[in-house]
Parts: sequence; C-alpha cells; structure tokens
Amino acid sequence: PTKSTNVFNQPGIYSITMIDSNYCEVKDSIEIKKINDGNLTVHFQQKSGLNKITCSTKEVEVEVIEPGTYSWSGGNNLTGKTNNFSLPGIYKVIVTGKDNCIGQDSVLISIDTTHPTLSHRFLSDTKISCQNDPVIIKITGASNYQWNGGSQPANDTNSFMLPGNYTIKGTNHLGCTSELQFKIDKMYFPPTPEITLKDSIITSSKSENYQWFRNGEILTNDTLQTLKITKSGTYFVSTNSKGCISTSEYVSTTLKLGDGIIHTAYSIYPNPMNSDYEYLHIKGAKENDLMNIYTISGQKINFTRIDAETILTGNLTIGVYLLEIISNNTKFRTKLIKE
Repeated sequence: PTKSTNVFNQPGIYSITMIDSNYCEVKDSIEIKKINDGNLTVHFQQKSGLNKITCSTKEVEVEVIEPGTYSWSGGNNLTGKTNNFSLPGIYKVIVTGKDNCIGQDSVLISIDTTHPTLSHRFLSDTKISCQNDPVIIKITGASNYQWNGGSQPANDTNSFMLPGNYTIKGTNHLGCTSELQFKIDKMYFPPTPEITLKDSIITSSKSENYQWFRNGEILTNDTLQTLKITKSGTYFVSTNSKGCISTSEYVSTTLKLGDGIIHTAYSIYPNPMNSDYEYLHIKGAKENDLMNIYTISGQKINFTRIDAETILTGNLTIGVYLLEIISNNTKFRTKLIKE
C-alpha cells in the first residue's frame, strides 16, 4: 500500500494519497470490480434457430437472457440485449448485471451455403416416341423441386409430352439451390413412302432404311429403294427413322406371259374424308372394276356405287379402312381415312 504499484484481490473502491517533495498531497480513488466467478452466468437464446448463416437465413439473431447492460465485440447492435450477425465468427458479450457483477461468454456463428448436388435418371427413353410416349425424368439430391414445365412441375419425377428446353431447380434444407437443364427431343415418323411400279420394278420415294414385304411377309434381303418383282403378290415397303416406321400403300401385281405386269393407278379423293361428306371419288376407275371396303379387322363394309368413279360410302364411323380395287388381274389397295 505504500508503493506506486499495488495489487488488489477484492472488489471495492480504493483511495490513494500521494505526497510530493514539497509535502503537497494529491488524492484519487479507483473502483475494482469482480469479473464473473459464477455469480453471473451468461446464457443465450437463439431467436433464429441454429446459429448458422445459410442461403435462406441471411442473419442470425441471438438474445442474452440475463438482464443488465451489454457490450458485444461485433454484430449489428453492440450494446443491445439482442444482436444480429450477418458474418460468421466468434462474438463475445460482457454483461454487467445487478450489483455491478460482470459475466461474459461467447457465441459461435457459423455459415453453411452448400448447394445441392442434383442427379438425374431417365425412367423412359430419352426422346418422346413417335407414338407420343412421354419422357420421364427423376431428380435426386434436394428436398424441394420446381420445373419450368412438364405434367408434374413440383415433383422430383416429371414427364414431358412436348419437345423443348426444360430447367429443374432443386432446393435443400439450407435454402440453397442448384439447377439442371434438359433438352427434350421428339422422334417423328418418316414421310409415308410412295411407290410406283414400272415394268417389273417397284420404286419407293426417297427415304431411309427401306424394308420390302410381299403378302405381309418380310423380304429379308430386300432393303434398297427399288425392288425387282419376280413373283405375283401384294407388295409394300416400310421406312425406319430411329425406330419410327412408316409404310407405303399396297400394290398387287400378277405376272403374265412375257413377264408383263398389270398395274392401274387411281386417284382417291377426298382422303381423308370429312365426317359430313359421304361421297368418295376414284379417278381412273372403270365400270367393270370390282371395289371393296374393309375395316382394319377385315370386316366388309356395304356401300352404294353411283357410277364408275363415284361411290356413296354411307354412314362410315371415324377410323381407318382399306379400299380394294380389282381390275382384271391387278389388285390395288390403299388406306381410306374417315375423320
């Protein structure tokens, strides 16, 4: 107590008297406070859930439970009972409570802005089929999903009937998002091949992947644009574009002596037929040509023949039929459509 330096181990107000060389006295005092030794314990209350900054939680709000005055080492409210933190770190608060008892503690504010890793799997073909079977995609890696199209845009699994560009946004429990993009294409039928018969050669219109048939049976080795006829029969060709197949109309031929082939071309209209129109015109037909109409299951349909080139089909229902014309030894068949 008589030196210029002193040590205090008890709280209180201490005075000091100093005497200079001229015996003049100068007095002063100092207050010694006691830092928390268990009398004031600081507790925090997380008002924004976890002490974690995320994509959806931009600020963490923390409140000190104990009453008093406050001094924070950082945050947006350095003297408040409640403080907000927008950056990660360790923040200390000193609380001065009743009877000037002091307590202090620290709070750790972390950050997690991890974005989800999205994965996808096709549950179907990767393209819309020519029969309009949809593309189905399943997404994993997030907790919520939002597509910009499709039949189920809020689900992890979505199906698409139309070609186009599609985006999926996945959101995880942190509110962080990731995106995937898909281009959905559609497979289309190739143009219906048109076949012409000249002499003993049948020629198809230009297409790809030809396959010829005779009497409904595949001609395994005949895959060119043209076919040399060596036998009587009913012929047609199919073309294949990435699994989508189109077939031509039928042409029936009968070989005669001298290797001649009888073939008569007809122009059928209207085809397709409107539901309100019951007349069918067959340009090029002759009086003695025999005509038949069949359903696709082979059932014969009754009709009235007005003249050589006109028939009254009657009340045909909407569907696909087969029109057959027999002229001498040549049989011509074509599809007839009623819309």
